[in-house]
Amino acid sequence: MAKIKRTFRAVLSLLLGICLSVSWVPAAYAIVPTGIDMAEVFNSWVNYPGSSVGVGYAAGWQYSGGVLSTSENVGFTGYYHPQITDLTTGVFQFAMQSSDTDPLGFAWGIQKRANGTYSFYAYEECGHHKWSISYISNWNPSASTALHQGPVYHSTIDAKDYQYDAHNGGKGSVGFATGTVLAYGNLSSSYPGTKHTVKLVVEQSTVTAYINDSQIATANTTVQAGSFGPFSCSNANAHFSSVYVTSTNPTALVAKFQYTKDGAKTNTIKLGDTVSLTDQSTTTAPSLSAWSWTVTKDGTQVYSDTTPYTQYNQAAGRYVTTLQVLNSYGFWSNEYSDTLDVTYYDPVPTITKSVVNLTDPGQPSQVNDVLKYTVQVNNTLANSLWKGVNITDLIPAGLTLDTASIKLTPSGGTQQSVAATAYNSTTRALTVPLGDVLGVKQYTLTFEAAVNSTAVTAGNTDIGSTAQATGNNPGGAAVAVQAAAVYPNAADTPANDGVLYGDPDPAITKSAVNLTDPGQPSQVNDVLKYTIVVNNRQDGSMWSGVNVADVLPAGLTLDTASIKLTPQGGTEQSVAATAYNAASRTLTIPLGDVEGVKQYTITFSATVNNAALLAAADIGNAAHARGSNPSGTEVAVHTSTIYANLNSTCVFY
Repeated sequence: MAKIKRTFRAVLSLLLGICLSVSWVPAAYAIVPTGIDMAEVFNSWVNYPGSSVGVGYAAGWQYSGGVLSTSENVGFTGYYHPQITDLTTGVFQFAMQSSDTDPLGFAWGIQKRANGTYSFYAYEECGHHKWSISYISNWNPSASTALHQGPVYHSTIDAKDYQYDAHNGGKGSVGFATGTVLAYGNLSSSYPGTKHTVKLVVEQSTVTAYINDSQIATANTTVQAGSFGPFSCSNANAHFSSVYVTSTNPTALVAKFQYTKDGAKTNTIKLGDTVSLTDQSTTTAPSLSAWSWTVTKDGTQVYSDTTPYTQYNQAAGRYVTTLQVLNSYGFWSNEYSDTLDVTYYDPVPTITKSVVNLTDPGQPSQVNDVLKYTVQVNNTLANSLWKGVNITDLIPAGLTLDTASIKLTPSGGTQQSVAATAYNSTTRALTVPLGDVLGVKQYTLTFEAAVNSTAVTAGNTDIGSTAQATGNNPGGAAVAVQAAAVYPNAADTPANDGVLYGDPDPAITKSAVNLTDPGQPSQVNDVLKYTIVVNNRQDGSMWSGVNVADVLPAGLTLDTASIKLTPQGGTEQSVAATAYNAASRTLTIPLGDVEGVKQYTITFSATVNNAALLAAADIGNAAHARGSNPSGTEVAVHTSTIYANLNSTCVFY
């Protein structure tokens, strides 16, 4: 049969990953430092059935530049490993390309009997864009040594040219092979002319085939132990390279290791502890020649190399280490994986709280003073974790929190504002979440609060406040710390004076009216009524020991029975005549302590007398109110000189 040949090179990459309990590792995650040297295949493996059987098996195999290839258009011929006879389940993965119309492929479970016959499985592709998976139960190469035939040939058992047109798993009539096509199908028109990847997953009772990671078929069959290798059938341009194998025989090649801490096996360490990997791999081959280590942390790959990983103690998490070893035969072991949990130490937290009086530093606190609080929370132990931490500070009723002042600064970070919603005005709790606090990390919380008038009312005089930080250790147990109550000044404690009232903001006014002749200039015998209003305008303040004094001029005669005092919201009351000192002509009325926003009104009447007619006489008079602030300093206010009428500076007859 005439054939059209075209020279090409196809690279075959065979990856066999076998471990019934471990899934195949994708190529992007696998380290394959070396494979089987194709020169070794050419020089040391068995070329079967061999040209000595007949010219039909002289495929002209050759090796050059790492590639094993054929050069003659003969019959079915290939290579198998001479020392491997018990390979069973696994994964074969390889790349193929061919411009020849005749088959090439890969065989496994190869067994050669003493009588020179063979049995094996085969994956085959051909240039008619067909593929098949077959089991050859018996092949006797010496029964026919002609060209262009094979035990499986173009998806047909025991066939030669002109017997495979259907490519449908049928049988030919060469008479030298028996077997079954387990599965067959069509390839893309691109294959095998362009390079593509084939993966064969061989299990105990199935073989599943993939092309470029897309499944094409699953065949049911019983696994057969044996050797393996590439083959060509009537294909003068078959090329193979970079063969990789993972052994399934646990006694022949075993990858194994253990995590070791302080000379003992472990699967758990604390962050920062030293742990090493102790290789316990074994092989019946002369030696191990390569190691492939892959490490994932919490499901994400963090390492892939030929030497053990050494950074487990740098970050907490669950590490899964996977090892494969290569022996001197060029075989990879099964994958061996083990887990190491790296956990944080329990936290050792601290909390401190301090406060300063911004309004009057170092002095006893008064109502309306602004206080600045600082809370520092720290996890002091390196490599520890304090989970889900919250700072809680209960604001006393005597303080009014400025929610715009709440700031949080992480160690080495930038100060940031905390939302006003962190404060619950109903419970008076300020709660600031810190999240997870790692070892030797610190957070600083600051806020300002003004002392309010509640702080000087019974039951609310204690402005001391504590702070606490709560969270959990890595195991979930609660871990909390609390700061002692702090005061801006020792005098602010309930055991001492407590909070002082704020400084007063007093005011005084005085007015006069002519009761006898309203609106007219004053005359002798006119009766004038005076009104003095005294108040403390500052809420939460105290004006202590207040006295109102009014010195009456000689031209006025006071009606002591008219002296009245009315507290704000209260009842008018008479003032004793003794409040007036006739000798000094001074009316003095004690108000006592005047709290913030309290007011008093004083009224009295006086009659203009003849002394007002004297040349130097002046019936204008002023009032004064004197007291002290909470610190004892005098605070006084005065009115201007008052007349019943602007024209009353002179009194008329």
